[in-house]
Amino acid sequence: MLYLQATADSGTYSGFAVAYALPTVSEVIADQQLVLGEGNITIDLRGIFANATEYLVTGAGASLDADGYTLRLADDLARAG
Repeated sequence: MLYLQATADSGTYSGFAVAYALPTVSEVIADQQLVLGEGNITIDLRGIFANATEYLVTGAGASLDADGYTLRLADDLARAG
């Protein structure tokens, strides 16, 4: 179940929405090997999820580029492993 809250000049609407589409995985991300000093790894997430409209990435050394869909794994993450 998804909780929704929207605010506009006329007030705030809150409610529950039941129907929503989960992203479909269209391609599995291949195994990646991070090597310290060899540069970052970037992955275009648009080819991984067929119907996603936005992405959220969390974790040390992982980020999204400014375009909003390129996953970047920093090579200094290899140091933590």
